[in-house]
Amino acid sequence: MHFVFSPPAPEAIVSRMLLTIELVTIAIAGMYGAFLFRQK
Repeated sequence: MHFVFSPPAPEAIVSRMLLTIELVTIAIAGMYGAFLFRQK
């Protein structure tokens, strides 16, 4: 976690934010899909 304290470049921040958002979206979509699949 040492890279968090060092001042990263703006491109790194944007790419990291996009990666985090993408992972969260995939996780939510997966849980939602599993929930709908169990409901049937």
